[in-house]
Amino acid sequence: MYRKKYMLKHLYFSLFPIHYFFLKNFGKFLCMFFFFLNGFLFSQISFNNLSENMKKNPKPIVLYIDSDYCAYCSIQQKQLSKDKKVQDILSHNFYFVKINSEQKSQIVFDHQVYEYNTKAEAHQLACLYALENGKIATPTWVIFSKEYIPIFKYNGLINVKDLQVLLENFSEK
Repeated sequence: MYRKKYMLKHLYFSLFPIHYFFLKNFGKFLCMFFFFLNGFLFSQISFNNLSENMKKNPKPIVLYIDSDYCAYCSIQQKQLSKDKKVQDILSHNFYFVKINSEQKSQIVFDHQVYEYNTKAEAHQLACLYALENGKIATPTWVIFSKEYIPIFKYNGLINVKDLQVLLENFSEK
């Protein structure tokens, strides 16, 4: 009986640093989680909901193409998550859709079906709009009119102040 009590006490103290670390940093983990949720997914709409929303309330579309391995995409996401003004413009004046260039799921955009292209090792939609000199350039920004006509395209990192001015110019007031 003494041995069991010692083992339990020993187990408790061996787990104590993990408990202490978790409890001490729980607030930080929670803040990071909500920061992530609020950060880049602030106004994003899925491709499935896009056509429904366009029928009810047509607005210009901002298509953002990124990839998992892209360092510039990470920088762009951090910048966007911090700039509330750009978030508000995207939320109220546009439909903001995001696609990962390596995404393998099927997407319906402008009544056309796009799939993963195994030969290019990228999604067809990314190949269509983010192809630059034979390679997928990420991040890529494409702005479409209400009629799904591309009216602006930019490959690369955009300063959030420049993006704000750009979006204000293309938004309907």
